[in-house]
Amino acid sequence: MPRQPSGGAGAPLDPIVRLALQRFIGLLTLCGSTPEAIEREATKTCRGLAQRAPNQALPQEWTNIGHALTLSYSDPAYVDARGEPRALPLHLS
Repeated sequence: MPRQPSGGAGAPLDPIVRLALQRFIGLLTLCGSTPEAIEREATKTCRGLAQRAPNQALPQEWTNIGHALTLSYSDPAYVDARGEPRALPLHLS
């Protein structure tokens, strides 16, 4: 069952969520995105999410994310000799 957002519109983010955002945004900048472009897209995405019905099901591709992460840590095709996940390509060929 999807987690429901906690707090109101002005509720602060949980520290672990802030850390995840900081790391993800940092990764996007390392891949060449500018902070301004990230901000524009994040704003559009948040506005779109705000328009969803509260109990609307998550898009299918979101439900597959956990499975992809599980595979990247457990499937021999995706780990190195030490059992650490290999870097996944940003773009598929």
